[in-house]
Amino acid sequence: MRPGTDEAGAAPDAEALAADGEGYARAFLNRIGEGAATPDELAALMQVLHSGAMLHGACAVIVAALHRAAHTIGGPR
Repeated sequence: MRPGTDEAGAAPDAEALAADGEGYARAFLNRIGEGAATPDELAALMQVLHSGAMLHGACAVIVAALHRAAHTIGGPR
């Protein structure tokens, strides 16, 4: 979690959780770029994020990367 999101027992807000999910996804995409990621790692990441704002944030980053890759590989459809 981001610093300061769990003060006084308060739950982190959806925006902070989404940002955390985005960070996890970016780190995973960096590992893909380095040739160091595996399908098992992606599955484990999805299990950790499992639902809610963190999962949505991660999926937004991953879908944007897939969209860019699809246009680079095969052009717009």
